[in-house]
Amino acid sequence: GKRPCALVSTIETFDGVETVENFNTTPEAVELQRSLKRCVDNGVEFCSLEVSSQGLRYARTDNTNFEVAVFLNISKDHISPSEHKDFEDYFSAKLKIFSQCQIGIVNLDADHHERILEQAKNDSAKYVKTYSLHNPNADYYCYEFKKDGKYTRFNVKHQDFDESFLIKLHGFYNVSNALAIIASAYELNIPLENIKNGIKNTEVSGRMEIFESKDGKVVAVVDYAHNKISYESLFKAMSDDYPEHSKNIKIIYGSVGDKAQERREELGTITGQKAAMSYISADYPGHESFQKISEEIAHYVELQGGKYKIMENRNEAIEEAISTATEPTIVMACGFGRLNWQKYGDIYYPRESDVECVIRCLNDYDKKHEQ
Repeated sequence: GKRPCALVSTIETFDGVETVENFNTTPEAVELQRSLKRCVDNGVEFCSLEVSSQGLRYARTDNTNFEVAVFLNISKDHISPSEHKDFEDYFSAKLKIFSQCQIGIVNLDADHHERILEQAKNDSAKYVKTYSLHNPNADYYCYEFKKDGKYTRFNVKHQDFDESFLIKLHGFYNVSNALAIIASAYELNIPLENIKNGIKNTEVSGRMEIFESKDGKVVAVVDYAHNKISYESLFKAMSDDYPEHSKNIKIIYGSVGDKAQERREELGTITGQKAAMSYISADYPGHESFQKISEEIAHYVELQGGKYKIMENRNEAIEEAISTATEPTIVMACGFGRLNWQKYGDIYYPRESDVECVIRCLNDYDKKHEQ
């Protein structure tokens, strides 16, 4: 059989043989080339890379020529003294990806998609394809999706096919990402059957992992959501799937220190509007004080009339959110997924991951509520 697809992402690097944890989304240039060389030596045919705006801006991916480059979306994020000086700097850094690819793939549902598409057409060496959940003129158009047990079923129309696909994740943004994968794989001449089987059986560790208490009262979701786009998507997906529980959403989250300052306002505003209770906990405070970051977020929660509690220890906040549930409740643990470390200043500290913590707390809850 063939080697599985290699991966370089925010969470880990897999070179076809071994998996190592990552601390940067896109590794430094030398490290990246070393990983890609290992992939080749291991007989890997395909590698999927998550390329950050920082990676592009600081030449970490220079001289890496991508067969396919996908532009998923853009929002006002990553703007700070240590990242991008303004939105234009951020946007133009992300657009650089097309000058390094053969085939450009563009999400027509993204903000500013006209500019993205224009850049892709100017810069991609071969050609550009589009995908969308709203625009029937896209090359890959998803015209219907619905929950089907533990799967989401969706239909995709293309000039060569009109087929139904399944993924093990819920929510429109996961369908949108799956559509990007289908477009990429099909343009790489991977047979449709293989694509179908591949995405149907894919489980994304730490991405929208859902756990329920035995009495069905508590639904806990662990997700890497950390900014405005991902929060809005997660709230919508969970409310659509669990309408009964969505009247009482408790969320455990924080925001990074030293960068992306505007996130504090965005996250505080969204949670203040949509959550019954915000547990503001430590993210990566960096060199800022946890208290200062939390008070800034809390200010925006208050402006929306939301309730909050500042609890630095994420695991304690998850414990409280689950153990105090008395009515149908959604508990959202955001930002950390299966990460089992946390960074303060420049030091990485080990911790119980959100997934481990949720499973442990639900077990305790089940024992307490056994009839």
